[in-house]
Amino acid sequence: MNEVLLGVDIGTSSTKGVITHADGTVLASAQRQHETAFPRPGFVEHDPEGIWWKDFWEITAELLPQADGPVVGVSVSGIGATTLPADANGDPLRDAILYGIDTRAGREIEELIERYGADAIVERSLMTVNHQSTGPKLMWLQNNEPEVWKRTKQLLMANSFIVQRLTGEYTLDSISASFCVPMFDPRKREWIEDWAEEIAPGLKLPRVLEPWEVAGRVNARGAELTGLPEGIPVCAGTVDSLVESASVGVKNPGDVMLTYGTTLGIAGVVTEPTPSWKLNSVPGVFPGTYVLIGPTATSGALTNWMRSLSGDMPFEELIAEAVATPPGANGLVALPYFAGERTPIWDADARGVIIGLTMAHTRGHLYRAMLEAVAYSARSILDAIDEAGVPV
Repeated sequence: MNEVLLGVDIGTSSTKGVITHADGTVLASAQRQHETAFPRPGFVEHDPEGIWWKDFWEITAELLPQADGPVVGVSVSGIGATTLPADANGDPLRDAILYGIDTRAGREIEELIERYGADAIVERSLMTVNHQSTGPKLMWLQNNEPEVWKRTKQLLMANSFIVQRLTGEYTLDSISASFCVPMFDPRKREWIEDWAEEIAPGLKLPRVLEPWEVAGRVNARGAELTGLPEGIPVCAGTVDSLVESASVGVKNPGDVMLTYGTTLGIAGVVTEPTPSWKLNSVPGVFPGTYVLIGPTATSGALTNWMRSLSGDMPFEELIAEAVATPPGANGLVALPYFAGERTPIWDADARGVIIGLTMAHTRGHLYRAMLEAVAYSARSILDAIDEAGVPV
């Protein structure tokens, strides 16, 4: 009888799940679309119960009947880094604050840079403190939602929330923890205790594991809620983009992956920890590696926006119109910073720009200019990775 593995990925716009044999043979897959909340300008959130847990439960219920043998292990990846304050039982106290597309904590970022110094933060954390970082968002909670902070006993992210719900274990993988700038040392895989206590006073931080390590086993409650066998191991899991890079073979120094989604991301492998002012620098999915990551704030979000302005016409038609225009869109240039920008400029106040627009330009020119803007975003990140010593 074949042994079966369950994997689930919680993304910005959808959750996907798959059951496989140990050799990677896919038996079945499932997907659930979900909505992202934008309660205020710069605020981007997910409902952990209504999205993360509901999607996981529904996908598991759909996939388990299609298994041709016992399910013997589970792992979850997800958007990162997210900031979910939870009580002592791991139950959410508010909606989760999403990764670098949420830009609410600008004042807290400035405070941390003034307190510790930008150079010292990069040296200890391998990267700058920015809107991707969890540290300033924890400070934002203290400054703006003190009643929530008083009740906060756990810091969870998308993957660790599912781990906690299935096993009762309070853990976080080393890659996700690395985004808790400036509270974590990626070289030592340890919390920076003095800074962590100053930034998140009184909060017990999770036990740190490698993504492939077993965080716990499905307990009786987890089995009852999901139908998964009690006692099977649940891995720590990690951030979705890192898992994705591993799945397409990005394993050795110089290997690089570019992925298009709601945002764009580029990941390149190095063997030594590499401090960077422009990129995120985190431990790798494979032992003995580190990864330089360059995420943007828009990509598919931008083309979806253009499509919505065009009456939701099919992408195929928009692409055909763009193809019919020459490279450079007849002098029409777009800057893709419609939601600020992450790498390489880390400027939440950057804004989208359309330059050179005339009455001779058509919708096809506009769409092509947006596609070219996304392409140049990718080029700027590739240049930054090259500067950091990864020969792309």
